[in-house]
Amino acid sequence: MDINLMNLKVAWYLGIRYWWAKKSDGFTSFVVFFSVTGIILGMISLILVSSIMNGLEGQQKARILGMTAHVRLIPHIPLAFADIDPKLQALEAWPQVKTAQPVFEHPVLIQSATQLRGVNLQGVVTERRVDPYVSAQLVAGQMTVLQPRSYQVILGVRLAQYLQVDVGDEVRIISSEGAMYSLFGTMPLQKKFTVGGLLYSGSISDELFAMTHYHDAVRLGGTSDQWVKQIRLYLYDAFDAQRVAQQIQQQFPDQYQIQLWSETFGHQFDAVKMEKRMMSLMLILIIMVAIFNIVSALVMMVHSKTRDMAILKTQGMTASTVRLIFLIQGLLSAVMGLSVGTGLGWWITTYFGRLLQWLPVAVLPPGVQLPIDIHGEQILGFVVGTLVITLCAIWYPATRAAQVYPAEVLRHA
Repeated sequence: MDINLMNLKVAWYLGIRYWWAKKSDGFTSFVVFFSVTGIILGMISLILVSSIMNGLEGQQKARILGMTAHVRLIPHIPLAFADIDPKLQALEAWPQVKTAQPVFEHPVLIQSATQLRGVNLQGVVTERRVDPYVSAQLVAGQMTVLQPRSYQVILGVRLAQYLQVDVGDEVRIISSEGAMYSLFGTMPLQKKFTVGGLLYSGSISDELFAMTHYHDAVRLGGTSDQWVKQIRLYLYDAFDAQRVAQQIQQQFPDQYQIQLWSETFGHQFDAVKMEKRMMSLMLILIIMVAIFNIVSALVMMVHSKTRDMAILKTQGMTASTVRLIFLIQGLLSAVMGLSVGTGLGWWITTYFGRLLQWLPVAVLPPGVQLPIDIHGEQILGFVVGTLVITLCAIWYPATRAAQVYPAEVLRHA
């Protein structure tokens, strides 16, 4: 493009002048107004919806992945409990691994005075570092109550509500695997446990969560506590699980059966990502409609200013400068819509919870708040993408304006 500094100044001057002066054309002004308004509303909706979806995704990640082992290692040959520490320390030396824990897990029935519920009882070694997310979700009691032979159990809040028990109450836990022999035949192993704490994560885990000390869980299962049959890995980033699994297979070939969290919960995250993409696509289409309204207004402006462009070209203005004049006009409409839309969208999203409280009708149940997570780089991507699409859309009408032949236009003027 053969544009020098002087031509650039002229292009900016005429582009801004035409963009502002076109308000005198009623129909063109109408089209431009609604195109800018469309971009504003589209950006507000895009920022708000994407931030809510980000918050839901982050909340789901924290609640589900915080309560779930990211990688489960099941040794083909049980490991001696006395020799487990060096193996755990070797795993924790990896930069992706937050903590490694020996775990005993088996299905049990928990019986209170009034109710009965089947869950998977988890036995953990509290002398080792327990995942801090679990400790942070305790609403009553502490992890330190889980000691060998203490027969204390921590329950999920919803499970405790279903069983109608609280901290200090006793429940009977009946093993589905362990058995003892008596004069009356084989009977399942059972033991009274004291509720030592309650945990609330806000996920479905609250209905099924039951945790006790490793040795107490093993005894209830009727097996020896001298062997470790499962190791759980908690990672700093759960989405590194596949990479960690590959490292384990390379460093410990044929020693473990490996299970990843994605095998159980991966479909839930895929569903959220799909919903997020579909919502963003629909809102981007709204912006696309507004952009093509800008194109329509620009086409009308090109048609009305054909004679002006012919005169300017006879005065020596280049085709590149003429094209730039109309590109500036179209981009000014997009920039106006993006600036106002981004500012309003950011403000509305930030205070969306308070704005909902002003509505005369309750939108959310009492005590429920929408999780909102604004990603600045995501919004920047929306803005840059909109500008690029706008530039591509207005390039053709601006180029047609640059291709006018002064002699032909002025002959018919």
